[in-house]
Amino acid sequence: MADAIVKGANVEKTLKQYINQNVVKLTEGEIKTVTEAAKSKNVTNVDNAIEAIFDNRTNTAWTDIRVKMFRSTHTGHIKNALPGKSITRIKPKSF
Repeated sequence: MADAIVKGANVEKTLKQYINQNVVKLTEGEIKTVTEAAKSKNVTNVDNAIEAIFDNRTNTAWTDIRVKMFRSTHTGHIKNALPGKSITRIKPKSF
């Protein structure tokens, strides 16, 4: 969505094309926030504005933080919760 919007697609139409309005009815404020971000012509800014809609509604957040472990115990593709479980095994009382 962000890429299409930055390339000139209509913000409201694009959001409503990809976000089911029966499930997530976008508010004028949410559309305005993405429209403001689109003025920057920066895909990351638009993407962050779109993500913020879902972050605010679900009390969650997206992150690009890379987790590095001091001891290489996991290789390849791992489930998202696995590093956290490893950390609590190392120091369970602190959590």
